[in-house]
Amino acid sequence: LSLKDEADVKKLGRGLLAIGGAHAVYLLGLGVFAYAAAGSTTDLAVSRITLLDPRTTMPLFLACPAFGLALLAEGRLRGRTMGLALVGLGTIGALATQTRAQLLAIAVAILFFGLLFLIRRPTKTAMTTAIALCMLGALTVATVPPLRSLAMVVVERQRELGDNARLEDEWLPALQLWERRGPLASAVGIGLGEPIRTFSGDEKTYIHNQAIYNLVYTGYVGLMMVYGVYFASLFVFLRRFWRDRSVYDLGAAACLLAIMVYALFFAVHKLLSFNLMLFTLVAMAMRQSGPPTFAEEESAA
Repeated sequence: LSLKDEADVKKLGRGLLAIGGAHAVYLLGLGVFAYAAAGSTTDLAVSRITLLDPRTTMPLFLACPAFGLALLAEGRLRGRTMGLALVGLGTIGALATQTRAQLLAIAVAILFFGLLFLIRRPTKTAMTTAIALCMLGALTVATVPPLRSLAMVVVERQRELGDNARLEDEWLPALQLWERRGPLASAVGIGLGEPIRTFSGDEKTYIHNQAIYNLVYTGYVGLMMVYGVYFASLFVFLRRFWRDRSVYDLGAAACLLAIMVYALFFAVHKLLSFNLMLFTLVAMAMRQSGPPTFAEEESAA
């Protein structure tokens, strides 16, 4: 890939979409297998598919809502149909895992894409379509029994577990250890691999929050370097979308935001799949692009 034109971004986006779609199909199939005999929400919680396969925590399927919306916004009937199906498939995959961080990441990606798209193209058709899609999604979850049951399980898990005691048992002990190590640790961290003792007595070398993980293990320097890559890439995607109206750049921004949000509530940032997605999205942001030509400016006007 030369990474010199929009077609390259579209190729990479569709590659992420294909892999994410395959992952979402796997989650759906695993959910059908695990939940087929469930007779109540309690049975659904006990037979949660994350207990069967750790690959359910991979972020690959988070590409479906973000780039699915890009397909949906492209304007072609076939692309719209496929995009809508992939957005639904990704959302159903998150429901099947019953993982609140995944559902939050998808919700943030959809809202982010929708709001930016409507601000850039505030047409009646776009607004009507957005409202119709939101109503269709809510109606589908409310009326399809398996989806409604899974949604109820997620709500019940949130009511019972809250933050899984991560704030008091994991995040605060890690920050307190980092603070006790002094000024050098504040700058460069306590060092990768250093075990952190939680309030419950366990020792961990990971934290269910990438921002806190980077701050504790690599200090302010590491935190600024990592999130500098995130926000610089987001800025580039949004600038290109605003200038060129490239929906795949907006899809890439939504996908990047989704994995950022996911990593703030789940220890996913150490996975190879997460870092491959991040690497690919950053490569898309690095695409060379010059100012629009006079003809393009006239066309946009």
